[in-house]
Formats: sequence, structure tokens, C-alpha cells
Amino acid sequence: MLADSPAYNMTFAYHVRGMLDVEALGQALCEIVRRHGSLRTVFVNAEGQPLQVVSEPGAWTLPVVDLRGEADAHQRLEQLLREEACRGFDLARGPLFRAQLYRLDVDTNVLQLTRLPQR
Repeated sequence: MLADSPAYNMTFAYHVRGMLDVEALGQALCEIVRRHGSLRTVFVNAEGQPLQVVSEPGAWTLPVVDLRGEADAHQRLEQLLREEACRGFDLARGPLFRAQLYRLDVDTNVLQLTRLPQR
């Protein structure tokens, strides 16, 4: 696997309609990351050999991009989704899981999840 390459990225975008408790969503994702070591795993170079290291759970917040009120919000959303899908991961620093919430309206949101595949 090439470091910083998006070749293996798996990205999903979920349209969430209706009132959304952003804080509760962020807390739920934080709890998922805390419970699943694979989402906190990094790969370091140990004497020329890759070594898998599971990081301790730390502070995690859900990044929110507010597109409400932008004239071309849907076009901007598509651009941001593509950019995120093409952004590589730093295998040695992590995390190897990212989430991003895009707010389009008071009751229209898009949650994007990007991760590396697990084996």
C-alpha cells in the first residue's frame, strides 16, 4: 500500500434528511472509534518492517462544513466529496478513518465516511 495514496480509500456519503442532533452524531462516531481498535490502528516502520500499532482512544470531534446559504451549495458539496475521497491517509500517523458532516439546510445533511479497507 502506498503511503498517502487514495488508491485504497473507501468513501461513503449518506444523505440525512430531517432534524439532526449533530452533537449526538459526533458522540456516537467518537464511541465507535473508541470501541474499535482497527479505526485507531497505524503502521510504523520498525527496523525496516511494518509494525501495526493500535493507538489509545483520544479526543475526536466530527468536523462540520456549513454550506447553508451558499448559492451553489450542491455543486460545492460535490467538489468537497470528491476532494475528501481523493485525500490519502498517513499510515504512520493516522487516523485511518475520517468523517465529515456537510450541512445543506436545517433538515438536510450529508455525512461522508472515508476509511481504508480492513483485512
